[in-house]
Amino acid sequence: MPDFGFAFVSTDSFGKPKKDHRQLIRSHCVKGKNRRAGSYRSAQYARQDAEASASKLAKTLDVNPTSPSLSALTQGPKGTAGAVPDPYSRKSLLAPDEAVSLLPPLAASSLAFFRFAEDIDHESLRLLSECVPFNIYPIEACLDFNSTGLNRGFAWMAEDAAYLHSSLLTLSALRDYTRRQQPGSLTIFHLRKTLSLLNRKLATKDAHLLDSVISIVMTLNMMAGIFDDSTAAQTHMMGLEQVVRLRGGMKKLNPKIRFKIACLDVAQSASSEGKPRFNDDTQKALQPLFRGIYPAPICYNTRMLSVEGLVDHRMSVMFTDLQHLVTMINQHSDRNTRVNGEMFQSAMDYIQSRLLQMDSTHSADDGLRPLSECLRLGMLAFMITMTFQLPGRRYPYPQLADKLRSAYRAAGAISTGDGRNVLAWVLLIGALSVFDADEEWLCCQWRSGGPSQPLSWDHMREQLVEVMWIGRIHDEPGRKAFETLDAMSLLYSGSNYRAECL
Repeated sequence: MPDFGFAFVSTDSFGKPKKDHRQLIRSHCVKGKNRRAGSYRSAQYARQDAEASASKLAKTLDVNPTSPSLSALTQGPKGTAGAVPDPYSRKSLLAPDEAVSLLPPLAASSLAFFRFAEDIDHESLRLLSECVPFNIYPIEACLDFNSTGLNRGFAWMAEDAAYLHSSLLTLSALRDYTRRQQPGSLTIFHLRKTLSLLNRKLATKDAHLLDSVISIVMTLNMMAGIFDDSTAAQTHMMGLEQVVRLRGGMKKLNPKIRFKIACLDVAQSASSEGKPRFNDDTQKALQPLFRGIYPAPICYNTRMLSVEGLVDHRMSVMFTDLQHLVTMINQHSDRNTRVNGEMFQSAMDYIQSRLLQMDSTHSADDGLRPLSECLRLGMLAFMITMTFQLPGRRYPYPQLADKLRSAYRAAGAISTGDGRNVLAWVLLIGALSVFDADEEWLCCQWRSGGPSQPLSWDHMREQLVEVMWIGRIHDEPGRKAFETLDAMSLLYSGSNYRAECL
């Protein structure tokens, strides 16, 4: 946009400007005048204004086109196809005056200049303006994929209407889910628009080659999962498998897309205790990962808890491997560096596939079975806290939660010493992943079978670190869960101790 500030010129002894300054004066006087509407220069100035406003908005909202948080946030819900009925039309969602009043002045003016792939309503604009950066994949902040340009969420919003509506679907559905509501009219509208536009896109040649298509299908699968629509979730997962197969398999995808598919796979296989769909690790031999495929981390923490003799030998090997991986992540975090993303993914595939292959029947020693199974399920829950979390509310893992309760009861009846420390870790990890921290059963168990004596958070954290703990990911939610467990467990002590706690 032209600068309408002051210009200073020098004059001669008669008060007249010098000859070489007269052109400057004439130019300054006609600024903003004689500009033809629709001309190239007018369009250029308008475009510059829009870009400046969008940039200012991105900084204000703490998001940008390559923000991992925005990329992670714009992944999203449930699925049933169909035409959009009149009650779900964008115009019926909010009266224009009411909608405009809900928008902060900056967001209203700045987003108005952003050229989305399709016009969107005021309520959807408000969703975008209010979105808080949150990474659904917590461990992503600790990983380096040695590549750039892989987070194209903002660009896809401008280019791809299906991706735009899937992003708005994510934001609207997560808002409904966090409020413990059924999908609202705005969520249903964006769901149906996403399905309609995706079907149209898939009818074109080579649509499977687009990373945005993979992201959209992941969104639909995720949203079906949070609203407990297992049929739709299964359909979208099968569709995702087909797209990946057409691309030549997981190894042909860019590393970050592959990582996000694997994170979703961890969550869904943990939820159903089913076989991972996208795990390419087909090795059958169980060998120590960090003494075989990868070297152990330098300066391995000698204070790390050993479970040798407490659990089945094979479970001890997997536990030590995950400890090594966690140690490596913490060491990089302390140095403000990141772990190689592809190495991390390979290690997670290896550990996850073997944990899911095992169950309590694999232990040769009957006395080790209860704690072995409890630790196996606790490690799966720990992997969830690293790889897949929603803002404000848990992703549902009903089968894993039920199995972990049963395994904990069996192990808690016989465990002492270091086994008791493992169980305290399992309870707190459960509170971060599959249980609510104020759940009555959990609080009762914390009171009776948690830490051997009342501890401050700092002391409790030391015990957790000895098992396995990633400070960057777990410290803040872990402290809150600990405080909730400590406070709520008092309600179920003494005369208030109920039969449900046994």
